[in-house]
Amino acid sequence: MIIRQLFIYSILMIFSQAVQGQDDLPFSSIEETPDSYTAHSVAARMIDGLGFRFRWATEGLRQADLAFRPAEDIRSCRETLDHIYLLVNVIYNTHRNLPVQAVDPSAKDAEEIRTEILMMLQEVRNELLEQQPDMDALSIQFPQQSYPYWNLINGPVADAIYHTGQLIIMRRMSGNPVPPGVNVLEGKTQN
Repeated sequence: MIIRQLFIYSILMIFSQAVQGQDDLPFSSIEETPDSYTAHSVAARMIDGLGFRFRWATEGLRQADLAFRPAEDIRSCRETLDHIYLLVNVIYNTHRNLPVQAVDPSAKDAEEIRTEILMMLQEVRNELLEQQPDMDALSIQFPQQSYPYWNLINGPVADAIYHTGQLIIMRRMSGNPVPPGVNVLEGKTQN
């Protein structure tokens, strides 16, 4: 199981290095709405919302933004980015039916983390819509306890959206607001 996870991460790393610095990362907009409301389409739309918000919250982050800390006892923008990576790792592993493994994103640069987060979210979204996994069989598998899929929604997914909002606030406070024209209601950008 660990070998499989390492293989998946290796593929993600190779792919993320290939797309770094390019504008073809996923979630530049939110795709058209699915034809019907199903457990899969609603879960995928939540991932779309997270991916879109995260993509634009992290677009054009500078080193000064990453180092910004609103107060001494609050995470910096970079530490928040690392935390979102951990949350998305839980989402990704849950959709692979793999146990959550401890990962340390601190050795990676911010653009690499951003790319990996977006690619993991895209993979989860596509799987939900194309493969339609048995969601009752998916669970968050921590070393000491497992939780049903429901907890993924109110836990890591909601938390990642929340912390993405913090990134937006922190970058505004550091003098680099989100690029203009990002419309989260429509899932589109206007130039």
